[in-house]
Amino acid sequence: MKKKKWLLLFSGGITTVVFVILGFIAIAAIVIGLETMSSSCDSDSSGDTTTASAGGAGGSWTQSGTEANKTAKELFDYWTGKGMSGAQAAGIVGNVAGVEDTSLELHKQESGGSGQGLYQFTPDSKYTNNPKSDQSWSVQNQSDVVIALEPGTVKSFFNQTKSSSPSETAERWMTLYERPGIPHLEMRQAAAEKAYTIFGGASIAAKDSILGDASGTAATGSASDAETLGCSTSGDTSSSGAWGWPFKAIKSKQDVMNGSPLDSQHYGMTSYDRGGGNHYHDGWDFQQATWGGQNVVAVHDGTVYKVAYSSDGRDWHVDVKSDDGWYETYQEGFLSKSDLAVKEGDKVKVGDKIGTLTGTHLHLGVSKTEIEKAQNSWNKDDGTWKNPLDIISGGGSSDSSSPK
Repeated sequence: MKKKKWLLLFSGGITTVVFVILGFIAIAAIVIGLETMSSSCDSDSSGDTTTASAGGAGGSWTQSGTEANKTAKELFDYWTGKGMSGAQAAGIVGNVAGVEDTSLELHKQESGGSGQGLYQFTPDSKYTNNPKSDQSWSVQNQSDVVIALEPGTVKSFFNQTKSSSPSETAERWMTLYERPGIPHLEMRQAAAEKAYTIFGGASIAAKDSILGDASGTAATGSASDAETLGCSTSGDTSSSGAWGWPFKAIKSKQDVMNGSPLDSQHYGMTSYDRGGGNHYHDGWDFQQATWGGQNVVAVHDGTVYKVAYSSDGRDWHVDVKSDDGWYETYQEGFLSKSDLAVKEGDKVKVGDKIGTLTGTHLHLGVSKTEIEKAQNSWNKDDGTWKNPLDIISGGGSSDSSSPK
């Protein structure tokens, strides 16, 4: 009996020692893990610990000395050199390095898509054919082309985020410029915060005059195809000059053409008789089959001055007046007033939610004439109504009355 008792005590002692050792190991692992996490957030030479910092052939962009890190720093320096704050530049870097091109390869083909380069130009001819392009795919030249393509977007971003945090600037650049189908916002924001810390963003303030000159002299090109993550109906009443598509899923004019295959849905003279031999269509119809259930968002900055139901075929509609002389009307897409997200007097920016498409289609009309007066020309190709696709894709510079 005594022998068995000592054996039990001995066995129990070993078990206790093992558990004690395992406990120390677990505690040590937790401490090391916490120190590693702290290092990755606060050190300029931190390693890659998140998907947003994934490294390619150039290494992790968060790791000091790697090619990817040098590219990220060059991106950051480019935008601060144009007058942006450290937080604003970090927001742009966060979008590129967080989701768009995590390896920061200068001329990388988009995975599963047709985009090219750091900013995922889609198609790549948007970069190669631009007058500002030297086709080097360098950080500086790609960034120059971004400004040349979308000066209104860059100005709008700058003006809206001067006092914003890196996370806020990351979200705004995503909304105004990147306009992704799947946001992955958290990844963009995490990368922006890293860039802000790594490159010393806190010490860099915005310089209005530098960016203003850079954007003001840029060649005009494609518009801001903005999309939204929510609705903002307050703030500055002035127009940023930017234009965007009425649904966040739309990235280009071709997307609209593909989504509106019938001639009757297009702007201008069509094969469809709208009564009395009239074949003219004064706007563009975005069909329920393609965009149904999605948010209808503002295509231009302005003030909502009319929300009403009209029995003339417009049904529930929202009319917006912009301070640069444009008027936009969103018609026929809402089955009830509850489908609308705005009221008269609200200020909207590009990408702000107007409502939800519940009707058979959204009719988008754009004019330089007040909407009610413009309605007198609903069946006349007299220049009153403009092709929304041309206006949006041309950033407001296109003033043609027939589709391209």
